[in-house]
Amino acid sequence: MFYAKDFHMTYKKITSALFVVILLQSAFSLPHQSFVTRHRVSQDTPWQESARDGLKQVLIKISGTSDVIEHPDYVELTQNVDLFVSHYHHQPSTECEISENDHCTELVVSFNPKSIRRLLQQLGRAQLTNADRPNILLWITTNTQELDEPLVEHQPESTQLKSLASARGYPVYFPLHDQQDKTLKTQSNYQGLMTRYASKYLVLGQLSPSSSDDFLASWRLISRDQQYLEWQIHCKNADECFTQLIQTITDHAHNRHVRETNEDSHNHTKLNIEGITTLMAYRQVMFVLHEIFSGKSIKLINTRHGFMTVSIQSLSLSKLVDKLRQSKQFRMPNNFTQTNDLPTMTVQWQPQHPDS
Repeated sequence: MFYAKDFHMTYKKITSALFVVILLQSAFSLPHQSFVTRHRVSQDTPWQESARDGLKQVLIKISGTSDVIEHPDYVELTQNVDLFVSHYHHQPSTECEISENDHCTELVVSFNPKSIRRLLQQLGRAQLTNADRPNILLWITTNTQELDEPLVEHQPESTQLKSLASARGYPVYFPLHDQQDKTLKTQSNYQGLMTRYASKYLVLGQLSPSSSDDFLASWRLISRDQQYLEWQIHCKNADECFTQLIQTITDHAHNRHVRETNEDSHNHTKLNIEGITTLMAYRQVMFVLHEIFSGKSIKLINTRHGFMTVSIQSLSLSKLVDKLRQSKQFRMPNNFTQTNDLPTMTVQWQPQHPDS
């Protein structure tokens, strides 16, 4: 797994203009890849002004939605961008053209992960992990393609769509369009297509010029559980259509994840278990829990030396307490409280020996 302490932004300064290149290396379990955006500003623009643009990109990618920067408190909370910056420095750039070498430098800015997390909480958004970001399969035809020939990898349009989705932290894929794909598409076997590419969502769409000197885009978003979302939009150009498409499907995926997480949180109870000092103890605890809560889903949330956290499906806090006391394998607390998210309690592992 990739770990990074900071978020890095690189600015390329070229004579009369400043090209801003933002490289995002995330400490929030995002895909291990560089996140690059380019902004053109004047040479005399303060670094803080460019950093604000970079901060927006960082927040959108970590949260997986552009809603985060549309929060009514966003402008006030981010007015002082210095609060989110660990440090910055200038360095010579190695990516300039030969004729520009004498005037080309980079400004590297590192964001503070704790400040970013705190800001996300204030904006009411959570960070998304890789597991929270579903694969999306795009089956899209354009007026530049032959009839019913979808975009495939390494075409200019597909590269653009992958870049737009990457800016939000979502992986998108394009069909191989081999005989198997053609058969599945002809049969409208969309579940088969999504299964083949291990994707949670499939987007079917067509982009074509309209009579009013703009573009008409027709999109259909299909999920693995057979839910559909259909819409049409008019765009000035293909770039605008693609940007709106990626924004719509990633916001939809994000909002659905949040809704499902909230629904799921009402059906689980979180249990913190202390005293787990060995791998054998961890295995014993999991075995005991599955015996005590037979038929219930038990999810491991977190482990570290001496401590583990699990969630148990469809179990109230009072029933959890009763069952744990009956097992006599755990030392119960004198009191416990319910947190703002999951009903939670902490117990001490104390296995009963055969001769005790």
